[in-house]
Amino acid sequence: MKIIVDTRENGPHGLTSTRKSRAQDYYQGKGYDCEIRQLEFGDYLFNNQVVFEYKLIDDLMKSITNGRLFDECVNQTVTYPYSYLIVEGDLQDYILDTWESYIVRKQYTYDYQKYIKSTYARYEGAIRRVQTICPVIYAASESVAFQEMLLQAQKCCESRYYGSEVKNLVKSASAVDSVLCSVKGVSDKKAKLIKETLKIKRLHDLINCSVEDFNKVRGIGEKTSLNIYEFIHKKED
Repeated sequence: MKIIVDTRENGPHGLTSTRKSRAQDYYQGKGYDCEIRQLEFGDYLFNNQVVFEYKLIDDLMKSITNGRLFDECVNQTVTYPYSYLIVEGDLQDYILDTWESYIVRKQYTYDYQKYIKSTYARYEGAIRRVQTICPVIYAASESVAFQEMLLQAQKCCESRYYGSEVKNLVKSASAVDSVLCSVKGVSDKKAKLIKETLKIKRLHDLINCSVEDFNKVRGIGEKTSLNIYEFIHKKED
């Protein structure tokens, strides 16, 4: 199995080595060919098929705030056959650490319960949205994350990890189907009609559609058209 780790994978500051170098040591120690090279999308790529976006919990929350998370997951999902988000860390630890900031406490008028509620809502909303695009894997530590990515990649790429030979393995639903069917009022049948009418083949095509485009589809009214557009383009609060 060939593994590529993105050159920008630095990990937490203050450590003597970068996460990319620790990942390379880990996978080479397992006997795999591991190269550090810049990737256009994702942070870890296995056999040019299985891609992972790696997020520490604090980086995850920042990418939710600036709207980058969903775009990153979309880009890697349309590029590779298998796409995952892997999250390292604990949300409760993040809440405790960030509450020490004067700016955060002032923003929430020193109401800790309000901050907890708001942070959990943003986190859970973003994770649910990402899961319409790709699965999410959780890891308590960096070493566990390295192991989980390898095991998942083996499941995707190597038939022996299924217990028997598996041929022509494909996803039962595309990323476009997953997104459309996550919108209130859009059934499998309507999703198919939207794809056929607007000639949507990839998520990129879907993202470029306007409310007016969706409204041209037979059986899709103004309200549903707006729901689809807002679901695709909304940012997590």
